[in-house]
Amino acid sequence: MFLSNQNQTLEISLSSNIVNNPININVNYADHTTRIPVAGASSILVTSTGPTVIVSGASTGYQRQIKNISIYNQDTVENEITIKQTFPNKITRVVETIQSNQTLQYVEHKGWSIV
Repeated sequence: MFLSNQNQTLEISLSSNIVNNPININVNYADHTTRIPVAGASSILVTSTGPTVIVSGASTGYQRQIKNISIYNQDTVENEITIKQTFPNKITRVVETIQSNQTLQYVEHKGWSIV
């Protein structure tokens, strides 16, 4: 999955409010130009139902390649997760319900799964 410019983002929305513990998200990516890719990572905690950006596009002249996304539900209740990508229009990439202590993950070349 690529974010081809700095205006593109991936965002998460939750169907329910957090009860006790936030959703933990880790993203690994590589920024590409005509040279060697530069690795990067980000981590956030999501505590609200509204759209939250989990990774933004790269700087001008780069493309950001998403390698791995891990979304861990450390709350005590299930939650439906929606991931959307902006192009400028929003495109839904995945909608999944994850139980407490489950992880929704994206792996490059394999796609989305719950573990």
